[in-house]
Amino acid sequence: MKEVINFNITNTTNGLVPISILGNNADQMDTANATTSYSWNIGVFVPTTENQIFIEYKRTGASVFSNTTIALSEKSTQGILNALNTLDLGYFFATTSGGNTFINNYNQNIIFGSIGIRYVVVQ
Repeated sequence: MKEVINFNITNTTNGLVPISILGNNADQMDTANATTSYSWNIGVFVPTTENQIFIEYKRTGASVFSNTTIALSEKSTQGILNALNTLDLGYFFATTSGGNTFINNYNQNIIFGSIGIRYVVVQ
């Protein structure tokens, strides 16, 4: 006798949200059963010369935040998402609400602090 497992998954946001449905705590990109939502309002961001993203994060249970920077080559919301998603800190995606754009991440394994988009002189 074969058993059949069905999943009915509904995205109730207005963004494309990548998910992991089976879960793997060793995988930093795992979002299965994540109920903690992080959101940063970038609705006022007007891209000009920015070339770097700064982000603070720490693993659950860690006492101190780590800081990392990543190059921003495409000056758009999608460019920001593409850059952040190369960090293996969970899936970052965008939603809009009331005319504002938000960068979001659901995560139970990593705690986020601030995100900054800035111009840094490269020497």
